[in-house]
Amino acid sequence: MCSICPIIGLIFLSGLSTLAYGQHYPELALGGGLTRAHLSMQREQLPNRFRTVSDLAVGGTIRVLLPVQPRWMVESQLQISNLPVELGYREKGATYYSSSSSGLPLAGMVQAGVGLRRLELLQLGLQWTLEAALHASYAWAAPAVVRQTGQWGNPGNGQVGASWEQQPKRQGTPVTGAETAFRYEFAERQYMLFSLNYHYGLFPLAEIRSTQISYFDANNQLRTDGRFTVPLRISYATVQVCYGWRLKFAQARPTRWHTPRYHIAPPDPAEEDNADVQP
Repeated sequence: MCSICPIIGLIFLSGLSTLAYGQHYPELALGGGLTRAHLSMQREQLPNRFRTVSDLAVGGTIRVLLPVQPRWMVESQLQISNLPVELGYREKGATYYSSSSSGLPLAGMVQAGVGLRRLELLQLGLQWTLEAALHASYAWAAPAVVRQTGQWGNPGNGQVGASWEQQPKRQGTPVTGAETAFRYEFAERQYMLFSLNYHYGLFPLAEIRSTQISYFDANNQLRTDGRFTVPLRISYATVQVCYGWRLKFAQARPTRWHTPRYHIAPPDPAEEDNADVQP
């Protein structure tokens, strides 16, 4: 959480720049990118060769942004992400490297929430600006988290391995997040957003507890003591590219005012009749 502090400080800086296109309008943005989950493992009498392993995955988002001040916008967003995580055992030797792992059930997530965005923190040329945002949302696991067991290797049979049991706690959790983004303005109503996000679930959805473990210690002796616990928490970072539109309606064409023509008024018929009468 300490890594969010610099971003919070950036949000309250006073920018001196303005966007190349001036006024702000409601915006719609669609994007996608790469996500990577981060789960911590709590070990008791175990080497750090037991660990969680996460792979890069894909995710998508849709955002609606509304201006509230010249440099502030509120936003709502819906995000769908894939969060594959594995339990693994890694051992490094002089000439070999081995890895064995098995997938965890947390495979996907649907997240919806709101945010507060600070625009124009820094002007980076004519079309580039730096901005930041804070998010508050709620996330659901997809599919649902259920009670189940898992295993990799052959624990207890003279080989390296582990078995575990998953205890579900809840199906959703509040999530806080922070974002730093670069905005590229390439048209009056269109832009690109390159963002780095970090999200952290306040409560774990489940808890993984080992039931049996076997591994070789530094003396190459098989050990079966120790255990690990993994809180199954929605915690991930993502890099996204978004394409945005300003919802600026076309303005009505201005009324064209014509310069009045100056001319001689036609003669009054009454004056013409009087001129024809001779005294």
